[in-house]
Amino acid sequence: MTDEAAMMWEGWGIPDLFQEYWKLGYDPAHTIYSGKEKHTTPTMTIPIFEPLTWNVLNIKHRLINPPKPGDKYRPEKSGLPQSLFVAEPDNALAGTTFLVEGEKKAMVTFITADNPNVQVVGIPGKNPSKELLAKLDKCEPLYICLDPDASREARQIANDLHPSRCRIIELPDKIDDMILQHRLDKAWLNNVIRQAVKL
Repeated sequence: MTDEAAMMWEGWGIPDLFQEYWKLGYDPAHTIYSGKEKHTTPTMTIPIFEPLTWNVLNIKHRLINPPKPGDKYRPEKSGLPQSLFVAEPDNALAGTTFLVEGEKKAMVTFITADNPNVQVVGIPGKNPSKELLAKLDKCEPLYICLDPDASREARQIANDLHPSRCRIIELPDKIDDMILQHRLDKAWLNNVIRQAVKL
């Protein structure tokens, strides 16, 4: 990790303490393929840990110079099943859980929540597989807070997980952007949770 990379993580709302906790890193020259074209870019690295064991299931690369605008993430090892990013790997995937899109959003939400009784989970995109969602079977209540363009998908996830267990949170912007731009805190997030809508 270079000083510049650490500052980039900090700019995304993840201070040094949590950079170390989640073993976040930096790869100055990561090679990927876009179609048949070889592409090299610096990446920010995010290990995906299994809850309770801290076994690394995969490493997600956040591409600094993606080959295409929407092609921002790549796994270290392709062909493996997608995994959830569990923000507190010391705890089981159970109980009160806050569900967001992506690892960075999960990190910023977890830091802001500052609550050992709330698990925060990042899903890899707005259309996770039913097999992946099945890993949340012990999580209740589930607060689903996807990006503003994913209202329909949030309701589909709630239906897949059983509506009685779920609450929907709809925000006007991405949750991490709102927290960082407006310097929102734990009290704001608790208020958002209180106002979550039952299906």
